[in-house]
Amino acid sequence: MRRSVYVVFGFILLLSCKSRDVSNDLISPETLIEVQKPSFEIEHMVFFTLKDSTTNAEISLFKERLRSLRRIKEVGQIFVAETQDLGDSRALDYDVVMTVSFRNRTEMEVYMDHPFHLIVKESLKPFLREAPATIDLMPE
Repeated sequence: MRRSVYVVFGFILLLSCKSRDVSNDLISPETLIEVQKPSFEIEHMVFFTLKDSTTNAEISLFKERLRSLRRIKEVGQIFVAETQDLGDSRALDYDVVMTVSFRNRTEMEVYMDHPFHLIVKESLKPFLREAPATIDLMPE
C-alpha cells in the first residue's frame, strides 16, 4: 500500500512538472566573447630566479617590493606569486612571477621609466641569480 502511494505521488509530481525552454538561458558565442573581453590591453609578465641563499624573509620582502609597484598610477592590476612545483617536468625553474596589467602601451612605457619602478628594480638585484625573463602579451 505504502509503495503504491509513493508511485502515485511520483507520477503526479512528474505530470505537474512543466518543461521550460532553456534555449534563451544559454550564452551565445558572441555574448561569451563580450563577457570575456579583457579590460587591459597589455599583460607584462616578469619571471624571477632568486639566489639559492635567499631566505624566506627575503622572499617575502622581495614580493612586497614588487607589490609596492601598484603605487604607480599607470599600473592597472598586479599579481605576484611564488611558483609551485606540481611535478610538471616542463615547468621552468623560476621562483617568483609578477604580472602587471596596463590599459595601453603608453601607460606601460610610463611605468617602465617611472622613478619608483627603477628604484624597486634596483633594490631587487641583490636577490637575483640572473636577469629576469619577461614577456608582454596583448590579449585579443
